Amino acid sequence: MAGTTVVVGGRVADNVQTDMPGGVVRGFDVISGQMRWAFDPGNPVSKTVPAGNSTYVRSTPNSWAPMSYDPATNTTFLPMGSSSTDIYGVERTELNHKYGASLLALDATNGAEKWVYQTDVRRPAK
Repeated sequence: MAGTTVVVGGRVADNVQTDMPGGVVRGFDVISGQMRWAFDPGNPVSKTVPAGNSTYVRSTPNSWAPMSYDPATNTTFLPMGSSSTDIYGVERTELNHKYGASLLALDATNGAEKWVYQTDVRRPAK
């Protein structure tokens, strides 16, 4: 619970394959149950459900661990995991590196990114 928003992360099966569902985090109105926003680490600008035959970006970092909420700043803090398949990183994108193994802070009402702190020290040098 984050104020009047129920924030739901997602779990992706680890080490199964490189093409897995994305780690989309969603916020739902606590009264109506309607989705307020969706944070897709592969497309962090869009906050809506993909239109038509489009889908969320696949194989992105996900948040399945306990989250926290600060009511004074209306901020939800999400510990982000790695994109599939964890340690194997050949197919990762820049956004996978930005959000994987990080702490992500989102506005609880609209899902806007406030900041992200990347913690993975294993990131390959460019």
